[in-house]
Amino acid sequence: MPTAVFMSAGSGAGKELALQSFWNSLAVHGMILVSNGIRATEKLDNSIPQGNSVLGTSSLASNKTVQRPSESELLIAYTQGQNFAKVAKALKGTFQKKEESTPKQVVTDVETTLKQKNIILPVAPNPVGNYTPYSRNGNLVFINQVALKDGKILYPGKVGVDVTEEQAKQATEQTMLNVIAVLKLAVNGDLNRVKKTVQLTGIFNTTPDYSQHANLMNVASDLSVAIFGEKGKHARGTLGATSVPVNSAVEIQAIFEIE
Repeated sequence: MPTAVFMSAGSGAGKELALQSFWNSLAVHGMILVSNGIRATEKLDNSIPQGNSVLGTSSLASNKTVQRPSESELLIAYTQGQNFAKVAKALKGTFQKKEESTPKQVVTDVETTLKQKNIILPVAPNPVGNYTPYSRNGNLVFINQVALKDGKILYPGKVGVDVTEEQAKQATEQTMLNVIAVLKLAVNGDLNRVKKTVQLTGIFNTTPDYSQHANLMNVASDLSVAIFGEKGKHARGTLGATSVPVNSAVEIQAIFEIE
């Protein structure tokens, strides 16, 4: 806690109001002022004019016959300082600096989320052609997957003809799980490196008059958010096709941003 003994050149009485105004300004700006009284007056040299304030001593600069500050004034200032030191020591630790609170980001471990939500990722499917499971360009990862499960297409065929909507939703979920499994390969097993699901595009094997593509694709979108939280929210495209490779009911194209 900082303390000070104020000494002012000029007549003691003439400077009192100025000192008090100065103290008020300090108090307004948060400084703590401690009244200390006048001390060591019994040792004051009364043979010369003296000027004193409640926080210390002020000298009479107009008196040219005596060296200023006088020894008496210095003694009073020293005694005042000693008393201030006692006050400061007593107050030590009673004023704690208020720390600015900063919002803390809650970091969620993706593997913990998967366990808590009982989401089991499959083994990432192997390519069946001259291509890679994923392609990375900078911090973007591109993945395409179909509804492959245990080496076979889950509910193959055309939605609304061979495949019910409920079956199509299960196929969509399996396809998105395959996407995440491949993504895990792309980040060397650490899904916490995923910064954002950027884009999901769902392609459904449907008849020309089918119109519920969005409802089917919601399954994939919901799974992305369930796993990655806010980072799992994304832009999306959904469309129907007269056929999909390997007679899958759905194909999902995904773009992710990773660290």
